[in-house]
Amino acid sequence: MTNSYKKEYPLAGFPGFGGGVGALSAKSAASKKYVDDVFKTYLYTGAGETQTITNGMDLSASGDGGMVWIKDRSGSNNHNIFDTVRGVNKVLSTNVVSPYGAEGTMGGGLQQFNSDGWQFGYEGGAFPTLNASGNEYSSWTFMKKEGFLDIVTYTGDGQNNRTLAHSLGSIPGVIIIKGRSFDGEWNVWHRDFGAGGGYIQLNKTDSKTSDTNLFSSTAPTSTQITFGTDAETNGSGKTYVAYIFAGGASTAATARSVDFDGSGDYLTVAGPGALGTSTDFTMECWVYLDDNASGTHKRIFSVNEGSNAAEYTMMRIYNGQWNVYIGGSGGNWNFQGGNAEVGQWYHLALVRNGTTNAFYVNGVLQSSATGSHSVTITTLVIAGGYGTENINGKVSNARFVNGTAVYTSSFRPPTEPLTSITNTTLLCCNDSSTTGKTTGGTITANGDPTASTDSPFDDPGGFKFGEDGDQNIVKMGKYTGNGSSTAVDINIGWEPQWLLIKSSDLSSENWFMVDSMRGIVTGLPELTLSPNTDTSEASINAIDLTPTGFKTQTADDKFNGDGHEYIYMAIRRPDGAVSKPPEAGTEVFAMDTSNSSATIPSYDSGFPVDFGVWRRPANTFDWKNASRLTGNQIIKLNSSGA
Repeated sequence: MTNSYKKEYPLAGFPGFGGGVGALSAKSAASKKYVDDVFKTYLYTGAGETQTITNGMDLSASGDGGMVWIKDRSGSNNHNIFDTVRGVNKVLSTNVVSPYGAEGTMGGGLQQFNSDGWQFGYEGGAFPTLNASGNEYSSWTFMKKEGFLDIVTYTGDGQNNRTLAHSLGSIPGVIIIKGRSFDGEWNVWHRDFGAGGGYIQLNKTDSKTSDTNLFSSTAPTSTQITFGTDAETNGSGKTYVAYIFAGGASTAATARSVDFDGSGDYLTVAGPGALGTSTDFTMECWVYLDDNASGTHKRIFSVNEGSNAAEYTMMRIYNGQWNVYIGGSGGNWNFQGGNAEVGQWYHLALVRNGTTNAFYVNGVLQSSATGSHSVTITTLVIAGGYGTENINGKVSNARFVNGTAVYTSSFRPPTEPLTSITNTTLLCCNDSSTTGKTTGGTITANGDPTASTDSPFDDPGGFKFGEDGDQNIVKMGKYTGNGSSTAVDINIGWEPQWLLIKSSDLSSENWFMVDSMRGIVTGLPELTLSPNTDTSEASINAIDLTPTGFKTQTADDKFNGDGHEYIYMAIRRPDGAVSKPPEAGTEVFAMDTSNSSATIPSYDSGFPVDFGVWRRPANTFDWKNASRLTGNQIIKLNSSGA
């Protein structure tokens, strides 16, 4: 059977439509790195015989190599992982310890890696886990590439602090270790566990285990990872494979924060003095909350203005919402900025540009107002400083710029620590000391805040993709559930196409894997698979995608239990910043007539489709359209109806 895009990339509910493209450009992409070149979700139908899968990924000996993960969507069969480092027909299954808990050999398995995909064999019968006739399968191809993935095989020595070199070119964000020569577990280290913070297992529902004998207390670096003495990762004479993904935390000297406990901790520094009625300024920082102060208000970054207590400016949490309050003789403004969720980093910015005051959360304009406000700033205060209005959480890279409106419209928050630009009067919460700073006067610590190495910044070594080689395509993070159908909005900085999610503190919940090719549909159920089980695809209304990440759509403990922590791994969709530029319009746009039969697809495109419009021309008929994010819900272009 010959596979093609039109067969393997259906839009949910609409045969023949499927997707993921970027901006047009005639510029050669030969020397660039794009997400299209390193990751692909590919759906196919089993043939029950020798079959070649053509997904455009170069897995040949002349290429970089990579990993192929395959799961039967329609049956209870194993997850199967092959890679070019271990070689053809060598299989490991994420959901079992046996029979492929140790590395197995499939004579009729994935028997050939090609320059544009791979080939299945056939020895007396097709393996139902890979290629049963008529079964529907999903495959995910992860290519070896700096800033994305490296695959390393090794033999354990049983010694503590054993190091293993890798060629990822950046600090790892997720490390998955599997024993090849014995029936061992799938052991996962995630950046949010921290050095020596323990591990979790991909083949189980168990919560995170705190143990430094598998992954040592030495943090991974851009060139090596370190193990303890446990036989699961470093047994003497045992063989292993390590899948090492990018997305690690930045180790820059200013990628730091200050931790406040909410009980009298705050920082003060002398203010920059007078601001005229239309003086531009920018107040910004990142904040990570351990408590969102629902039912009260807490100050994050505030200004004490002269001797008049009624005149102040602050960014704060107000009744669980991000909020800015500007008060005084020049007028009062109260800006709301959405839910202040615990357990994740947010960038906040208050900017005056002329007489316009604007409030941004994660770079998105929340609200603005025009008016004058002439003040003399005597003190800048971080994390509270007024009665009980002290935050419980961390602040990173707090900056006050007196004389410049740094942001004048919605923007992407900086991906590296801030610098002292012109007119900066304070830049702090970015040092190994609580009172350390890049710019500003003497900082006074009140209470007992502590310096922290936690920060919102990823290792810049992972930003290697796109036209200018300055974009990342993988993100490792965590969030805290709120136990409500009210969404937790997780900001990644871009829209993902693939997500792996697991509660790290609940021992009875599965891992879940979703992707936009099988369907992550707004307001409707997703098609999920669990790496720790052999079960077929399930339908759960779990998440929606957003332009900057994803948000929960359930109060279920699987994704959003109240107060529970969830780790995730996300891969970026091929948006205009990281997708390979098409060289012809026909690569991203097509017109076709229906084949007027039950044979699907009805319309041929030659590429995965994100959006389609169609109608019957010979009769009175509605104009209909469908898109990847709206699934099998149709909007009629000629109607005002829902």
